[in-house]
Amino acid sequence: MDAELQSRCKELIDRGKGYVSRIKYYRESPNYWFSSELAPELQAWIASTANLFRIIATPDTYFHQECERILQDENLRKGVPFHIVQKLLGLLDSVFGGDSTRSS
Repeated sequence: MDAELQSRCKELIDRGKGYVSRIKYYRESPNYWFSSELAPELQAWIASTANLFRIIATPDTYFHQECERILQDENLRKGVPFHIVQKLLGLLDSVFGGDSTRSS
C-alpha cells in the first residue's frame, strides 16, 4: 500500500478509535446506537472507510467482501449501531497491521 493510502487508513483508524471510545459512555445504558447528532459524522466515516476498501481491495478479497457484508446490515437504515463502527474499525486495523484496541 502506498504512503498516501497508509496515511488515510491511519487517519480513519484514529477517527474510528475516537468513536469506539464513546461507546464506554453508553455501556451502562441499554443504548445500542450512537447518538443521532453523530450520524452525519459517522456516515461520512463509514463512507470513507468503504471507499478505501474499494480502492485497496479487489472484489474477490476477504476485505472487500467483509466490508460489503457489514454495510448490508439492515440496522444502518435506522441509524448507526455500535457494532458497525467496531467491525469496520477492526477490518481497517487488520489492513493497516495495527491493533485498534490499543491507544496510539
